[in-house]
Amino acid sequence: MMVKDMQPYNIVNDEGFREFVYALDPRYQLPSRSTLIRNLEEQYDTTKTSLKKKMEEADHISVTTDMWTSINTEAYLAVTAHFIIDDSLMSCLLDVHRFPQRHTADEIAAALHEIFRDFNIENKVGCVVTDNAANMVAAVKKLVLRHMPCFAHTLNLIVKDGLSAVAELTETREKVKRIVGHFKSSCVSMEKLSKYQREMKLPEYKLVQEVETRWNSTYLMLERFLAVKVPLSAALSTIDAGLPVLFSSDWDAIESAVRILHPFFQVTEEISAELNVTASKCIPMVRNLQKVTTSMMQQQEKGNIGYRLAEALNGTLQRRCSAYETSRLLSKATILDPRFKTLGFISPQKADEAVKSLSSEGAMFVLEGQAQASTPLASSTANELWHDFDTQVSSQNPRQDFLTELKLYLAEPNIVRTECPIQYWSAKEAKFHLLRELARKYLSVPATSVPSERVFSKAGELISKKRSRLHPKQVQMTLFLNSNMP
Repeated sequence: MMVKDMQPYNIVNDEGFREFVYALDPRYQLPSRSTLIRNLEEQYDTTKTSLKKKMEEADHISVTTDMWTSINTEAYLAVTAHFIIDDSLMSCLLDVHRFPQRHTADEIAAALHEIFRDFNIENKVGCVVTDNAANMVAAVKKLVLRHMPCFAHTLNLIVKDGLSAVAELTETREKVKRIVGHFKSSCVSMEKLSKYQREMKLPEYKLVQEVETRWNSTYLMLERFLAVKVPLSAALSTIDAGLPVLFSSDWDAIESAVRILHPFFQVTEEISAELNVTASKCIPMVRNLQKVTTSMMQQQEKGNIGYRLAEALNGTLQRRCSAYETSRLLSKATILDPRFKTLGFISPQKADEAVKSLSSEGAMFVLEGQAQASTPLASSTANELWHDFDTQVSSQNPRQDFLTELKLYLAEPNIVRTECPIQYWSAKEAKFHLLRELARKYLSVPATSVPSERVFSKAGELISKKRSRLHPKQVQMTLFLNSNMP
C-alpha cells in the first residue's frame, strides 16, 4: 500500500489510521515505521535482483533519462530502460536518485555509466533518448552511444514557433490568458460561469490555463475556451473587471487554431505511449502532419490567420524534422515496422537509402553473429577434407540469407496500422529469423523521454510539502518499487 499509493511511512502512527485498522481487526498489530523501512529495503533488493535477471534475456536495450528539481531544490536523475522479451515490449525504471553534482556532461555521463554498470547492461545499451538540453546531448556523446532527441519536445517547439509567427493569434492568446487567469482567481466569476452552464444544461467545465512548460497546454486552453463560448460570453457580459474584449475575429482565430493544432495534439498523445512501438512512427507522423497542414492551407483563404498558422507550422516541420528520414535509427525503425516499411517515407529516394543501410548493417550483423557462434573444427580427417569448402559456405550463405529475407519481407503486404509489429515478428520468426533480431533492436527505442518525465510526476506527489524531509534513499526505493512491482 505504501509503495502503490505512495503513502507516508509514518501513517502507522496516525491516530485515525490506527483506529481504522483496529476496527477492521483488533488482533492485528501494526508494524512500526522503522519496520516498514526495513521491509522497503528488502523488497527493493529483491525486486532489483529480479529486474537484473530479466534484463539478462534482452540483447538490445534503449534508455531514456531526464533531470528534475524537487520543492526542496534538490536535483534528481531518472533513467528508464526499454527492451523486447518474447512478444512483449518491456519498460522499467532503473534508477532515480539525488544528483548533488554540477549538471555538466561529464558528471551526467559518469552517473549514467555507473547505473549501466550496476545493472550489467553497459554492452547492451544502444540508444539514449533525452530532451534537447546541451548537457544531456553531450553526456550521451561522451558515452559513445547513439543519441535521439525527444520527438515530443520537438513537436512542442514546432507548435511554439508556429504560434509565435502569427501576430494576431499571439494577441488573441494573451486576451484568453488574461480572461482565464481572472476566472481562476475569482470565485464570484467562476460561480457565474457555472450558473450559466447549469441554466443552459451544459457540462460544467472549468477553464484551462496555458503553462509554458507543459506540452499541448496552448491547444487545451483554446479548446476548452471554445467549448464554453456561449456560457462564457454570457458570464463576461455581467463582469466589470477591466477584462479584454473578445471580437468575432478573436473567436474565428481561436476556432482556426484549435482545428489546426488538433493533429499535433493527437500525435503528441500517441507518440507518448510507453508500452507501444513509437520510434518507427516518427517519420510517418511527420509525413502526415506535413500533408495535413498543406491540406489546411488549401482550405483557407490565403493570408488569413488559419492559412498563416498552417503555413508556419508546415515550414517549421520541414526545418526541424527534415533530417528524420536520413536518421539511421529512425529510418531503419520505420523500414522494420511491418505497418510502414517504405510507405512511411516522404521521399522514395530516402526510403531506398534506408533499405541499403539496413542491408549493410544486416550483413555485418550476420557475420559478427557467425564469428561469435563459430567453434574450431575438430582435427579429424573428415573435417580437414571439407575445411576449405565449409569455411567458404559459412561466410557466404548467411549474408545472402539476410538479403533474401529483407527482399521477401519488403515484398509482403503491410499489416494493418492497428496491429502489433512485435507480435508480427514473433509470428514470422521461422521465416525472418535474421531480420527479427534487428527489428527487436530498433523497435524497442522509445520516441520520447516521456517515461522519465512520468517518474518525476510521481516524484512531485511523493516529495510534497508534508513530506519535504523524506530521505533521498527512500524516495529512490519508493519510486523504483512503484514503477517495477507487479
